Amino acid sequence: MNQRTRLVLLLTILLAFALRLQHLGAQSLWYDETVSLTLARESLPDLLAHTARDIHPPGYYLLLAAWLRIAPSTLTPEFISAFFSLSAGILLLPLTFVLGRRLRLPAAVNRLACLLLATSAYHVWYSQEVRMYTLGAGLGLLSAWGLLRTQPSAAASDHKNDGPGRRGWIVYGAAAVAGLYTLYYMAFLLLTLNLLWFGGYLARRQRIPWRPWLLTHAAILLAYTPWLPTAWRQVTDPPVPPWRSAVSLVTVLRESLLALGFGQGLPLVLAGVGLALLAVLIAAASAWPKIAARTTDEQAVALAARPTLFLLAYTFAPVALIELVSVLRTPLYHVRYVFTYAPPFSLLLALGVVSLWRWRLRAGRPLAVVACAGLILLSALSMQRAWNDPALAADDHRAAVRFLSSRWRPGDVILVNAGYAYTALLTYWDQPIAWRGRLADLSPATAQGLADAPGAVIVQMGSVDGPANLGWGDPRADFYAITADEARRRLTELAVAFPRLWQYRIYDTVTDPQGRVRDALTTWRLFEDDVFSGEANLRVQGFWSPQAIAASPTFQWQVASWLRVSASAQPTATLSSGQTLRANLRLQRAPGQSGQAVALSLRLVDEANHVWAQADEPVGGNQRDLVTLTNEETLPQPLRLQIPIGTPPGDYRLLVIFYDPTSGQALPVTDATAPTEADALVLGSVALTPHAQPPQQPVLAAFGPLSLLTASSPATMISRGDAVPVTLLWQADQSVMRPTVVVVVQLLDRDGQVVASQEAQPAFGRYATSQWLPGEMVLDQQTLGTPQTLHGGVYRLIVGLYRAADGQRLRSRCGVLPWMTCDAIEVKTVRVRE
Repeated sequence: MNQRTRLVLLLTILLAFALRLQHLGAQSLWYDETVSLTLARESLPDLLAHTARDIHPPGYYLLLAAWLRIAPSTLTPEFISAFFSLSAGILLLPLTFVLGRRLRLPAAVNRLACLLLATSAYHVWYSQEVRMYTLGAGLGLLSAWGLLRTQPSAAASDHKNDGPGRRGWIVYGAAAVAGLYTLYYMAFLLLTLNLLWFGGYLARRQRIPWRPWLLTHAAILLAYTPWLPTAWRQVTDPPVPPWRSAVSLVTVLRESLLALGFGQGLPLVLAGVGLALLAVLIAAASAWPKIAARTTDEQAVALAARPTLFLLAYTFAPVALIELVSVLRTPLYHVRYVFTYAPPFSLLLALGVVSLWRWRLRAGRPLAVVACAGLILLSALSMQRAWNDPALAADDHRAAVRFLSSRWRPGDVILVNAGYAYTALLTYWDQPIAWRGRLADLSPATAQGLADAPGAVIVQMGSVDGPANLGWGDPRADFYAITADEARRRLTELAVAFPRLWQYRIYDTVTDPQGRVRDALTTWRLFEDDVFSGEANLRVQGFWSPQAIAASPTFQWQVASWLRVSASAQPTATLSSGQTLRANLRLQRAPGQSGQAVALSLRLVDEANHVWAQADEPVGGNQRDLVTLTNEETLPQPLRLQIPIGTPPGDYRLLVIFYDPTSGQALPVTDATAPTEADALVLGSVALTPHAQPPQQPVLAAFGPLSLLTASSPATMISRGDAVPVTLLWQADQSVMRPTVVVVVQLLDRDGQVVASQEAQPAFGRYATSQWLPGEMVLDQQTLGTPQTLHGGVYRLIVGLYRAADGQRLRSRCGVLPWMTCDAIEVKTVRVRE
């Protein structure tokens, strides 16, 4: 390999890396990817047992699990898990390059193939997906390289001993075993490679070396024997619902070619142009032997076999085998599986471009340039659409689960209509889970016992009236069949135990093609129906059970003369910061009164009416609100309020304010038989107790006895005289005796002069620092007023501390060297309007 080739290969690898980093982890993981992450997080025995019930072998999941254990934990799960696929995708470039060298293709072809592969939208797409496809494609290339290395034309002609051939069998055998443990579709490629291997000997009329071939495949079979019964059962009797149907050969060929050439984001209006370009290049590549014979390129002339035939067979023969099995027995084709055989297609396209360039016609070179530019430009367009077009976005499980988590309340039940999609919930759910299992296994007694559970109850629906062999009858399988009658009966039992049901709805046409679950839920009252981006029409729906709607509440408050609000008596709750407050309201319209859209604000306030925690949400949902609520109906409204970490100990009140969501105007309380404060309903009192926290690192600044963990302000652009709110989180050191300190918040101009200053003890002085427990975190809210005479410009917002006893400013390390200290830390810059 000469220096120019090394440089080109290095630059194309760097280009591929840069392209694959673009938007990596930006989108939500879709269902298949959440399966990968869920399996990788399981213990080794559970992972192996789970994959034995799934549709792919365990190899990729084992490697992903190992990668996640050593990867930086500070990165998002979407990014760090996809980075493993990206790494395998980058390795496809050098592996494709060495395969081209093994095929004795010209160096120009190999270099151009790496460029085309680096810029391929198809390769970028799957290098960013948390699945096994780039790993499987790499193992396929290694298998082909090893098997080609055993050919006399590739090894024995250049060596006097059989060493290279033995090494080729070892590489082929190891890669084949790893590939079969990674992806069942590897079997189609291995069959193709062996047919080509035998064909090479027959074409040259050479004796076939049966002994190493038989020994290698016996070793492959022996290594795969532990998994072979599972693989055979999964292939002959798939445990999953039949989500695919046989596709015509024309459709397969068209879809596969477009994906191989330009990815899955090419606009339909350009599909004809893309197919025509690919046809020209494949035809030109087929003419390569004749073109090479007219050149003086020794490498080109020394071809032992026709590379075009090998490359075409490598890419399309496995796809043809998949189509054959799909037509005769079980539908297996999907465009994503074609990727396993995709890398050599870049060699084929590069060979076509070089053939045009060396064509002895005046139009050859311009046509080669246009063809190469067309490949790159159309792939770039496909990439841009894949990254930016909402129609090609992944199903947004991240947003859907976070929305569900924010609206879910203890006492609600969550129904995953395609039960196997629970992996999306496990990936993004941030609340405790009290129970998860099949709807068929949730007895009425168990459901009643879970009605008051503090965690989520997640129920997995099966395939309604599906084939009995789903999941092979294994109660641990993600897939199972349930009759329509049993599904309706179980949903009726849920209505008795739970007042609200959330449906995580996806893949309806697969698990419930007749809509039996949708029909059963018509007796419930829909109040929420939110659709999230992605091709599967993912949605989150909320329902009130018939029993909850029919209940008759006790009147306690009346708001705005038409809204009746009731709640059970709330005794004084004793909690610590970081815990969650829960309450339940019941809403009803007064007879003969018209309603309106309403929102509510749940607040935790101290004796000085400072708000320490607040949660606002609409009443009802986007399908049911107080406008459509009849006089006979009751709307259950569960509430939840997270108490921020560090909220100072003391006594607080829990208030609810109803307001107009359009104007923000509070609705007045017109009548009450329970405590009120102005327009607020008093739900109860809360006592927060102090508790220590483990030290957190890193800290922003360590000012003697207190460390500043976080500092923030929403103020970015202000006017003269505006107040600047600042939120600080302090943590006490491990000392027992601690002096009283004062927080200093200041605004500095460009010359470092103080233009505004605020000095106050942390937490409004309601919790003296001398009382803090060792390691305790305390939230601090400061408000810095600014003068009316302040000039426009950019100012620095800083925070510091001083001892109250002597006014001595406390210092923190602020430089690289230990003795470099300062008496304040900058929170942010703030711009004052002119």
